[in-house]
Amino acid sequence: MEINCFDIIIAYLRASKEKCKIYGEVNGKRYALSPNNNYVLSQILRQYKLPKSHIFVSKRAKEEWGKLSDKNIIDYNYKQKVENIGKEYRYKPWKGNKNKPEEEEIILSNGKKFCFNDIFHFDHIVPIRVIIEQLKEIQDLTYENVAKVLDNIYACIMLKDEDRSIKSKSKRVTDVIYIIEHDYIDTIKGEPILIDNWENIKKRLNS
Repeated sequence: MEINCFDIIIAYLRASKEKCKIYGEVNGKRYALSPNNNYVLSQILRQYKLPKSHIFVSKRAKEEWGKLSDKNIIDYNYKQKVENIGKEYRYKPWKGNKNKPEEEEIILSNGKKFCFNDIFHFDHIVPIRVIIEQLKEIQDLTYENVAKVLDNIYACIMLKDEDRSIKSKSKRVTDVIYIIEHDYIDTIKGEPILIDNWENIKKRLNS
């Protein structure tokens, strides 16, 4: 039987509400899949495939991507490998949640691959924890009701240094336009993080 991703989300939401564990079975042995339902939910939602219209790109990220690839940047995320089809490219990779890139510069020649996450960041505009809170408020856990909340998930691909320059994300509201126009600020430079094609995107969001 094929399991819809909504089935998994609903199962973890119910387990979280009832404060119980979800169990699986391997070779006849029953075991707890995870002691932390919220953590699993957050990982599932981070991997949830968004409509392309829900993914934005910063102008700087688009510019740097153009030096490396002719593919569509929104088709990539996290640890995916990307081939450099351009000229020699120099960069200092960002690892994990560090606030600074590595000291050693990498020289990426034509044909060599780099890890998407080393240069670019896939930012969930409305924090995933907020989406989980909205999901937990659903009384009737149907596909339709879950889909309505998941439709609030938007992401922006930006450079790692842009992401690290944004002020605290924990206080963000749930309004995508407000976040981009008020929270997407490079606090080091004191300048807004510009989104490619923003005016058209804004009109679509307001329609």
